[in-house]
Amino acid sequence: MDRRTYNSIPTSNSASPDVVLGGLTNPRSIVSDGARMYVMAQNTGLIYYPFPWVSSISPNYGMSGKIVQLIGQAVNTEALKFSHPGDPDMVSTSLVRFGTSLCTYSLDLTNAVPAVYDVTVTANTCPRILKQAFTVLSPLNQPVAWTVNDLGAAGTKIAVDDSCGLVIGDADQDNSQKLYIGNGDTALFQLKKYSSGWGLPSALPAPAGNFSHMLITDGDCDQNWEIYCTSLNNHLIQFKGPAWSSLDLGADNSGSTKINAMATADMDHDGYNEIYTAGNIVNGVICQFRNTGTAWARTVISGSAGTGQTLALAIGDGKNDGNLEIYGGNSDQKIYQYKLSNKIWQVSSLGAGSGMINGVAIGDGDNDGQREVYAACQDGKIFQFRWNGSWSSTPIGNVGGGAMNAVAVSDADNDGSNEVYAVCQDGHAYMYKKIGASWTTVDLGVAGTPLLAMAVGDADNDHHFEVYALGQNNHVHEFKAEASQPVQTPTPVFTAASIPPGNFFKIYRNQVNPNRGESAVVRWSQPRDAPVTITVYNMVGDKIITLVDHQTFSANQFNEVTWKGVNSAGRVVGSGIYIVYFKTDGYETYGKCAVIK
Repeated sequence: MDRRTYNSIPTSNSASPDVVLGGLTNPRSIVSDGARMYVMAQNTGLIYYPFPWVSSISPNYGMSGKIVQLIGQAVNTEALKFSHPGDPDMVSTSLVRFGTSLCTYSLDLTNAVPAVYDVTVTANTCPRILKQAFTVLSPLNQPVAWTVNDLGAAGTKIAVDDSCGLVIGDADQDNSQKLYIGNGDTALFQLKKYSSGWGLPSALPAPAGNFSHMLITDGDCDQNWEIYCTSLNNHLIQFKGPAWSSLDLGADNSGSTKINAMATADMDHDGYNEIYTAGNIVNGVICQFRNTGTAWARTVISGSAGTGQTLALAIGDGKNDGNLEIYGGNSDQKIYQYKLSNKIWQVSSLGAGSGMINGVAIGDGDNDGQREVYAACQDGKIFQFRWNGSWSSTPIGNVGGGAMNAVAVSDADNDGSNEVYAVCQDGHAYMYKKIGASWTTVDLGVAGTPLLAMAVGDADNDHHFEVYALGQNNHVHEFKAEASQPVQTPTPVFTAASIPPGNFFKIYRNQVNPNRGESAVVRWSQPRDAPVTITVYNMVGDKIITLVDHQTFSANQFNEVTWKGVNSAGRVVGSGIYIVYFKTDGYETYGKCAVIK
């Protein structure tokens, strides 16, 4: 039997298939669970994945104007692209497979418009989409100043305890990022930024419960994000938008009575993200929730990790070997690695921090091209764990003001490089930045309440990342980096003697914020009297405004015109990259200008 795949129903006999999977002898039965097809034949059993899959992308952000290298989980993948309505697609320039399931993709963001992009993977003409999965950031003018904003209280719970969660995403599928809050109250809350400002946290229309730790992922392989949240009865609940329905996935069956932490990835490479939970039992055992296509299965991962409770979980390629591992922070002050090898889980220790480990993060926090594991400790220290044939640990900061409750690796100061962020029991958020050979600690400000949970992302949809923290006072706090003063490229002072021969064209102050009255300066010279046209276009080729329309200028002198970041109707354009096209007698060229608001 030929195994044939048709992407659409054939309209005639003997139609050519889109994909021929191969041949089987004496096929006996075929069954599908919605994501996979199982074929049984004489002496043979095969599993086919009808679609390529990507369950995670790391990092999920990049800076406009740079090249970013991503790590994604994929199978039989031919191409990866970013897409955003109204902007040209960006297609990966290279794909390298390494390890058992991971691929690296390189994408050139030189002409990328700052926005949140869908990620599409295509193999054998079959696409698979992760919606709103990658953010192209807009760089901030430097230096920056940090402001702290109280976004209001979520619900009516008097005080948040250590069972709480905060995530950023688009679970209601309206193409905007927002905050989701679980704080042990009787509802799950959504917090959204509107054009007029932040709204009040609103309870999602779902059955009442006491929801706390949470994450956002595509756990059921339907190409949309869902929210997964723990309840006080040790159950895992799925919240699915946009109509908001809830599904009880059952209890963590590891023997625990309370879930301390959650993480997600497709560790067994079946096309579904699994959810891993750590309960309050003193042996480090974790539980896997797995969608089988028709139901959710729960499996306890065997093996013992230490003598304390696992308080934090993170998943990533911490060893830089092309495989994903689970990393658990334990109350016995150690981090443990859970590695799936030949369908057997192996547990090992990375070493110890200096206190109970309340938070774990994985990423290239020191910008050396390698990922590390970071731990937030009860005594106020942040540790870096690095693999170099063996694990070593190094403290990178110590504020001494109370327990560090969460840690993340990201670029919340929007400067194009990663930093490590943490929130503390003392009410402060901190940034740890590697400068040369040393780490420096930056206090981002104080919220006036102990901070227990953290998320980093573009929840206000301004193309910049921020740090968000949930306080013990039940309020959400935003730590936002903003340009402390406009820093512009100075416009050179030219004299007649400095006029270059031939045609000269350059844009000065080509990164502008029109809301602050900043303008780009276009300056040129030409070797003979001739008419000049200067036009501004967006990245898809739409004309925005004509700055100079076939106007004659004299030879051998400097001329200039300014663009205030507006269109032909005088309205300020959106943030992004714009093309300034210059044309004169027998010569044409162009330059780029970034509008940042």
